[in-house]
Amino acid sequence: MLLNKLPGHVRAASGLEWIILRKLPGILLGGLLLIGGITGAFHLWPPAGTATEVAKQLLSIDIFAIGMTVVHLTAVGTVAIGCVVVIIMKGPAYVADGFHVSDADAPADADAGVASPADATRVASPHHSQEPDRR
Repeated sequence: MLLNKLPGHVRAASGLEWIILRKLPGILLGGLLLIGGITGAFHLWPPAGTATEVAKQLLSIDIFAIGMTVVHLTAVGTVAIGCVVVIIMKGPAYVADGFHVSDADAPADADAGVASPADATRVASPHHSQEPDRR
């Protein structure tokens, strides 16, 4: 198993995320019905004008309804993802399995060819010569 529950971890109390998540299906359905109802009302009782003007206005309303539907679905989906992320973050803590590192107990030797950060800045700096210090 890759993850083990952290012993002794206390889960955080549930909060607003569950309340919002439970209301989202109603908000989704209500928004879609509102958009569809307004669009349907315009199609059932079209505005006055010539046939060309009415067709143009209905097409504009349909395009607006499609845009509002996409925005509504995106907003509800984004809020749902945010609620799920908060629920996961408040859940039990997990610890990843250990990974053996060869030099975990004793760091690599400085004599093994590993330069210190000071050596790297000394060589890379244009203000110092490339010759090593002979102090």
